[in-house]
Amino acid sequence: IGLEIFKAAAKKGFFSDAAKNQIAVMTSLESMHLDNFCAKFDNGKPNPLDKVFADANDAAIARRLATPVFERAAILTAIHLAAFIVKTGGGQDKSAPVCVCVDGSTYHKTRAVSFPQIVQSELDQMLGPRNVSFALTVCPDNAPLVGAATTVQLTGETFKGFGTLIGNLFSGVARQFSTDEATREQGRQEKRDVGTP
Repeated sequence: IGLEIFKAAAKKGFFSDAAKNQIAVMTSLESMHLDNFCAKFDNGKPNPLDKVFADANDAAIARRLATPVFERAAILTAIHLAAFIVKTGGGQDKSAPVCVCVDGSTYHKTRAVSFPQIVQSELDQMLGPRNVSFALTVCPDNAPLVGAATTVQLTGETFKGFGTLIGNLFSGVARQFSTDEATREQGRQEKRDVGTP
């Protein structure tokens, strides 16, 4: 979005010819570069925007145009979180708020704006009048990896249980054809265990 804003502004004459020419040949822009530029943060690595907006006036205009991108991202994040929080139906009791584990570099590492504070403020404005209690918490390290591993384990156990269920059903049906009464009774029990008569 930042690059599109710069290209549109360049077409309207917001920047010097030197900046306009460099913007015209840009094909991509990393969010990290835009964030570091808007925050005037030097991470020790080259930022292409420092070269594009070498002129102080161009740099000031570019920062003024691009910083709202991060503000809007924080507001949109809050809107999505509010929808999820409301959808849970929870949070009516202040002693049991809906807890949201917030993860991601955009939330925690954006420098151009105070992303967490904007999200919190927006959520307060949206959920406060509804008397919905919530808490934003920091996720533990590797939370997505832990979540994926848990999902795999639960899925494996589900399939294992399903396999046992199907096995008992077929075994129960097959035992019904035995000439031995004890074997037929065992088959009936296996079928009852899986919920079939």
